[in-house]
Amino acid sequence: MKKSFVSYKNLAALALVATSLSMALNSARADLTFLGVASGDASSNEAVLWTRAVDSAAPAAAGLTALIAANDPTVTINVQSFPAATVPTSDYTAKLVVSNLVAGTRYYYRFVNATNPANASIIGTFKTAPALNAAAPLRFAFSGDADGLIRPYTLAKVFPTLGLDFFAWDGDTIYETASAGSPAVAVSGQIPAPSNVGASSTQLFTDYSRKYREQFIPVNAGGQPCLQPMFASQGNYTTLDNHELGNRQYINGGAPAGGPIADMLSGAGVDARVSTFDVNNGPDYMNKATGFQVLQRVYLNYQPVKERGIINTGVDPRTDGTPQRDAVREALVTRDRKLAYRIDDGIPVLLVDEARTRS
Repeated sequence: MKKSFVSYKNLAALALVATSLSMALNSARADLTFLGVASGDASSNEAVLWTRAVDSAAPAAAGLTALIAANDPTVTINVQSFPAATVPTSDYTAKLVVSNLVAGTRYYYRFVNATNPANASIIGTFKTAPALNAAAPLRFAFSGDADGLIRPYTLAKVFPTLGLDFFAWDGDTIYETASAGSPAVAVSGQIPAPSNVGASSTQLFTDYSRKYREQFIPVNAGGQPCLQPMFASQGNYTTLDNHELGNRQYINGGAPAGGPIADMLSGAGVDARVSTFDVNNGPDYMNKATGFQVLQRVYLNYQPVKERGIINTGVDPRTDGTPQRDAVREALVTRDRKLAYRIDDGIPVLLVDEARTRS
């Protein structure tokens, strides 16, 4: 009888060990929560894919696999896979360029947890650009100004029915202002006169990252997940505008950066009403200030765009070898992305000696 009792006791101990191991394994492969998916900047043979994935109970870097298939909405036939990863410094977003694609082709994609492929994102789609010598019809839409006051953006739910080849998003992809359930960001600076009072670099990263995340989250529980359907329904070509930069001093990218602000050595800006600041010969530019670059980094973290760098005014030469001496606030960039022409009063200056090379 005693022997039998010991046997049961040992079995109970083994059961406890097995349970502990099972819990440990489940913890090691905890499910990630995917915010959504997006794609963009498609050419005839490549595109950018994006997602955000995090285990909210234990945030950490996570390995992902991007799966992509041509003409297969289930992403199960002739699937290509690409490794990806999220990191805390990009607010757990992941972005990669997939290549060797076929021109003029509809692709479907999703992300999966590299350690638990059953843990997957929703499926998104995009279409590669036609071959350069091909004549092809296009179906596209364009808009801008995603003001949080109109969240959850009711029209976004119709995007899956439109069958767009692409969507052109003409800036203001978020607003820094308050809306339902979304506090305003910490004020980034003062206008028109500059001040050293404003958001710190950490506040800028935290607050603006939140604003981008909210574009994928319902305003009310169980409601439409804002722009998530739009992002998944086609590839985008996206620009930024003033609201991604706080609509204050940081929007003056070509102006002098000014003195210190919060925890940063520059970025307070200058008084734009003073005519001496109409032309800035550098080398001090607002787009080199830490705050500007933080906001640019957050935008790049959350948009499916290639990271091409910016024109280095005063450093990058023109095509004739002479240096640039004035700031470029708006430019027309050639399709090969090698040249840029300044825009004056909405008109591109398409003169050979005005072409600027891009780094």
